[in-house]
Amino acid sequence: MYKLAFAYRQRWLKRVNWGNTKKGGSGSGSGRKRKHKRKHKRKHKRKHKRKRKRKRKRKRKRKRKRKRKRKRKRKRKRRRKNDHAKEKTGTTAGWALFRSIFRIR
Repeated sequence: MYKLAFAYRQRWLKRVNWGNTKKGGSGSGSGRKRKHKRKHKRKHKRKHKRKRKRKRKRKRKRKRKRKRKRKRKRKRKRRRKNDHAKEKTGTTAGWALFRSIFRIR
């Protein structure tokens, strides 16, 4: 019964959408094979779009991560440089330890 109803509906759709040659009727491009081809193309396009979106997202994420990493690296480097400057003036604990070992005043 279901199959029959389905067939009737399909036939009705073909008749109703007759004005739009791509959807129904018997105009060019109204064939089942071509319709399915279009459907698959659309599906593929959507899939591709999602894929590209994800790729861009990942790319941005990586870029941000690298940027942060570089920033941290630079900060650390700067801090270290500052530490050395302090050591030369004898203000850090490291310098005090060094002095206590070698008895330098």
